[in-house]
Amino acid sequence: TSAVLGTYMAALGDRYGHRHSVILYGILYAVSCLTMHSGSFTALLLGRVFGGVAYSLLYSSFEAWAVAEATECGHRERLPSLFASSTFANAASAVVAGVAGHFILLLSASPSPPSSVPSSSLPLPPVLLPSDSLPSSSVSAGGTLLSLFVSIPAFLYSLISSSSSPSAAGGDFSSTHTYLLDPDPVPALAVGNVYTAPFDAAVPALLACSLGARMLWCEHKGGVFTGDAASRNFALGSIRQAANEICSDSGLRSMMVMIALYESALYIFVFLWTPVLEDRAGMPEEGQLHIPHGLIFSLFMCCKMAGSQLFVLVLRYGVNAAHILCAVFIASVLCFMVPLLTSSYVATLLAFSVYELGLGLYWPAIAILRAELVPDDIRSTVASLFRVPLNVLVVACLLLIGHAPQPVVLLLCSAQLAVCAWSAATLQLQQYSKESISMPSPTKLNNPGIKKNLFPEQILQSTI
Repeated sequence: TSAVLGTYMAALGDRYGHRHSVILYGILYAVSCLTMHSGSFTALLLGRVFGGVAYSLLYSSFEAWAVAEATECGHRERLPSLFASSTFANAASAVVAGVAGHFILLLSASPSPPSSVPSSSLPLPPVLLPSDSLPSSSVSAGGTLLSLFVSIPAFLYSLISSSSSPSAAGGDFSSTHTYLLDPDPVPALAVGNVYTAPFDAAVPALLACSLGARMLWCEHKGGVFTGDAASRNFALGSIRQAANEICSDSGLRSMMVMIALYESALYIFVFLWTPVLEDRAGMPEEGQLHIPHGLIFSLFMCCKMAGSQLFVLVLRYGVNAAHILCAVFIASVLCFMVPLLTSSYVATLLAFSVYELGLGLYWPAIAILRAELVPDDIRSTVASLFRVPLNVLVVACLLLIGHAPQPVVLLLCSAQLAVCAWSAATLQLQQYSKESISMPSPTKLNNPGIKKNLFPEQILQSTI
């Protein structure tokens, strides 16, 4: 859905305005969340369609609007700090949302389902949580504002982690876990989906996003596409123009390769880090040691936040986006090689933390590269086309990791990241990297009329 309908809808943003696309994003994702209440498979499937379209708008319209607004106001030199702050806030909100969602789920779950239910209804699997993860007077976040990076992981640890897994301890499963629903098969239509509460909590935030864009943002549109296709269908004409631009521009092709391979490896990492760490945390004489998933997730988010701040620091030394990305890709290859070379839990956790640090550098760097290389008139369309091969790779990779052994999947990720490093290095050798892909400066980014940010004085300096 994101690759097909999402690309089409994102292309419409270049004609009707990026603000309208942002408003539509919030509405579509809110509707997608509300469909979780339905017991109809068709309604749930329709909700995923809405979510796929919203996902595409999320990764194209917000950035396109920000670049257009900065261009109009003459402040494109502020884009690096804006993208870095966005990455920092994204990681911080992920931790807060995780805590909030966990609390909402615990508070909304019904401890006892109805006793009488129709026999024809479908069963709902029991929901299990560690007994010590339930709210009690002993659970406390602790810390102060000065110890934010310590209190949040500790808070999540007290909520989610437990001392050991039931299978490892060999004890009674019910003694270490609490049923949020009765373990006997319970009809879904009678009880409802126990996981809907966090989705319901997301609806006001999504609608507030749409309302904020409607009230506070001005409208920005892409260029007017001229040609026969424009009179029949602007979106298809814009997609065709963006595809031709990517095919004819080696810099855009290199960027598309980097986005597709790096971010597909990221999706694999999301599914892979838990089993990889659990395997290395195992102790043969005692069974598998339970790992604090919430604490590790918070650690990863803190590393991502640190990476976003490191990006701002690196800018002060004049390092450009392509150089940053090349370093991130090389470091990521080494991080994925660590689990292949050692069975140490600590070493693997450290390697994955470094990978998340690089992720905090990647997001603002790739955003800056897009801001400089993608034409303003089809920015949203090109950004959505970049994600088409990404979506295809994600589907293929997720199907693979369910059947392939861990070493094969880790090698696949390392190979993808190595190709990303090669693409970034190739980009350095192209005309964009000679002084044209440097970090936005007031002179450079305040000249939106020049398509590729190639300025005579910069060309003269590089020639001399």
